Amino acid sequence: MTRKPGWTFWFGGLAIYTVSYMLFELILHGAAAWARIPGALTSGIVSTTLTWLFAYRRWARSDSLY
Repeated sequence: MTRKPGWTFWFGGLAIYTVSYMLFELILHGAAAWARIPGALTSGIVSTTLTWLFAYRRWARSDSLY
């Protein structure tokens, strides 16, 4: 990786994870999924943070630091 993962990466991941989680909830639970929005945000934040940490670790260990 040549670019350090930043806030754009984090917010993009948050949007993708939250939307995908809500889509799965809508498919599996129908109208009851709207009550699970706080859970979707929480899992989106946790998933995005873990993904960002792994990307940051990969960037830090890469040989192509400029």
